[in-house]
Amino acid sequence: MADAGVDEVGRGCPAGPVAVCAVIPPAALFIDGKLLPKTPFPYPATAVVGGDDVIPQISAASIIAKVRRDALMREPAEQYPEYGFERNAGYGVRARRAALRAHGLTPVHRKSFKIRL
Repeated sequence: MADAGVDEVGRGCPAGPVAVCAVIPPAALFIDGKLLPKTPFPYPATAVVGGDDVIPQISAASIIAKVRRDALMREPAEQYPEYGFERNAGYGVRARRAALRAHGLTPVHRKSFKIRL
């Protein structure tokens, strides 16, 4: 069986969802599920820092996760246009911080984050 490449986008972002994707090359067998248990992961796994630059499965997972998260940010962008989510995807850029100072938090902002104004 071929190795799966897994990547996420949005984990460090103070607004919006986290999107995660796993890509198994087409020659691989289908794996039912993909839910990660809260107990130690029962399959061999290796974290590869910068893996999206060198491992095709991780590159594909990274692209798919980003495209999906960008799509998920379209609704908040329409609902809260003053935050510019369509441009910054909820990351902590200067314009988004200015919008926070002017308009406050939205329901898509993560309350568990220390949000810098």
